[in-house]
Amino acid sequence: MIRWTERCRIGAPPPVVWAYRLDFRNLAAYNPDVSELRQVVGTGPGVGSRYEFRVKVGPARIRSTLVVREAIEPSSITVEIASAVAATEVCRFEPEAGGTGVTFETTVHVPGGALAVLAWPLVVPSGRRQTRRELALMKRALEAA
Repeated sequence: MIRWTERCRIGAPPPVVWAYRLDFRNLAAYNPDVSELRQVVGTGPGVGSRYEFRVKVGPARIRSTLVVREAIEPSSITVEIASAVAATEVCRFEPEAGGTGVTFETTVHVPGGALAVLAWPLVVPSGRRQTRRELALMKRALEAA
């Protein structure tokens, strides 16, 4: 397994930030690499909701799925992602002066155990960059509202 954590402050209250993140129909708004997004299980945000989409990885567009496994309002959301790699992401939302501290804890499940050591230099830098970009775009969207 490979893990990393990224954090930022968003100038909106935790319930607002939590609800925005839980509605993964917003995913393409803060991840421009996402296309062809559709919800295939459920009729709105919530536990058990499943989304299918394509994500740009280099020159390719990879078919991906995301399932909401846990949602504790307004403090955390856990999702499982199946894409080029399998990952679990836990998002935590904590009140801070004038807004919300948002923490993304990402765990990538690399097959082969020992291969994780070889994958680390490839997966972590691009994963961290993507997480920081998502947080920045979420922050921009929520603070503009």
